[in-house]
Amino acid sequence: MEITTRRVRVLGVTAHPTGAWATQLARTLPMDLDDRAGCFRFLIRGRDSKFTAAFDAVFTGHGTAVIPTPPQSPRSNAFAERWIRTARAECTDRLLITGERHFRAVLTTYAKHCNAGRALGEDLSVRLPRHGGAIRQATKESEWLPRLAPQLPSAIPLLVGVGEPDSVAVGGVPLAGR
Repeated sequence: MEITTRRVRVLGVTAHPTGAWATQLARTLPMDLDDRAGCFRFLIRGRDSKFTAAFDAVFTGHGTAVIPTPPQSPRSNAFAERWIRTARAECTDRLLITGERHFRAVLTTYAKHCNAGRALGEDLSVRLPRHGGAIRQATKESEWLPRLAPQLPSAIPLLVGVGEPDSVAVGGVPLAGR
């Protein structure tokens, strides 16, 4: 999870995680991020034995400082803990998961859903732009949707503001952007 945007990326799913498996996922993350691999200053990770020295070395090699959470302090990793709790309550507790492949598909779909937008109360929702073109799209929608509103079956959302895409989603472990 990238803390500034709360974007999540599911790197892998397995019934039997090991240190080697976690290290391999860490190695594949920079390939997913393309040129953004070195833009994170910190990696906040748990103290599980799966996070080996090799796992840490992958991130320190990209200039990211690895910060393990203090012992017996789940609140120090509150962003990831909250997302996991929400994913369980809203997604996995409501489905019969039939295997690893199904779980990966469900979790990836849920992460995409969470990354696409956020509800801020009952009256306001936020779409998170993933690239610069999304800003042009939002501006175009704000121009054309009011014109099309009489022909649409439901009310259109009111554009309150347009922001800039901040950073690429990162998952598996929380990362703090620069």
